[in-house]
Amino acid sequence: MIRIREYEERDAAANLKYANNPDVARYLFETFPSPYTIEDSTWWTSVGWKELSGIHWAIDLDGECIGSIGATPGLMESRYSWEIGYWLGQPHWRKGYGSEALKQMVEYVFQNTDAKRLFAPVLAPNKASMKTLEKCGFKLEGVHESAVYRESENGFLDEHMFALIKSER
Repeated sequence: MIRIREYEERDAAANLKYANNPDVARYLFETFPSPYTIEDSTWWTSVGWKELSGIHWAIDLDGECIGSIGATPGLMESRYSWEIGYWLGQPHWRKGYGSEALKQMVEYVFQNTDAKRLFAPVLAPNKASMKTLEKCGFKLEGVHESAVYRESENGFLDEHMFALIKSER
């Protein structure tokens, strides 16, 4: 059973096992370390997730951390618009776990914060993430053409912007 929860220090080994994979890191922000080291994982599961604004939790499958999900509030006039993001370990792809975790996070954020809108930028090749967002009620708002440069992808990629408005759920 999937649930989202706060990280625990015991999650460091599993987090490392799943995060240290170039296919997992491929479409994440470049602030996500790749390769992902034990030092990265130990820092993240002990204090890192607490130091960022917003909510950053483990995706748990039967007691094991298999990924991460988070939501971060915007600043100033965008403070009611929160960015949401997630990743899952590759062995757990295409099993519905990402959708379940996303549904739980959407519910938590809308019930426990002042967020009115959640948005998720997705790089064009990441069709699986787009499908997950659509399955959870997010709508494509637009495409930012050639918005993101990725050397590993041989150049510029389009960024698809998905959003879910609290009042439209």
